[in-house]
Amino acid sequence: METIKFYKVKTKWLKWYFTIGTAEFVTGILLFVFVDWKDDTHWLDISFPFLITIQGIMFIMFTFHYKKWDSYFFSWDDDKLEFLLPKSKESKSIQITEINDIKIHPKVIAIKTSSDEVSINLDNVQFHELKKIKEKFEKIKASL
Repeated sequence: METIKFYKVKTKWLKWYFTIGTAEFVTGILLFVFVDWKDDTHWLDISFPFLITIQGIMFIMFTFHYKKWDSYFFSWDDDKLEFLLPKSKESKSIQITEINDIKIHPKVIAIKTSSDEVSINLDNVQFHELKKIKEKFEKIKASL
């Protein structure tokens, strides 16, 4: 089964981003807790821990966001197509024998099966992978 990822995400960097974000978040919280709270506490005394905490939260959110992007794919073999697209909650599988018609547009592929019609938006696919996907659909269309 050949698989194409829609987004190229380097997961080893995500581990580092998550580690740095967690360390900054914990450091910021600890610094914020141990600020000497007096009546004359200046706003600069709490701004640094606050900024470190926010930066840590942003790194952690960045990591989860890219992890989500890493899950989108398009794969096929001789008898079925399977894909998970952005704005979809679960992967969809289509048997090639169920396909009745295929319409190929520059960035959209419309597949008509016996039960429903599926539109695959390929805006986020890089050119080389887009070419592979279109070639696969051209072969399927020719065999219909």
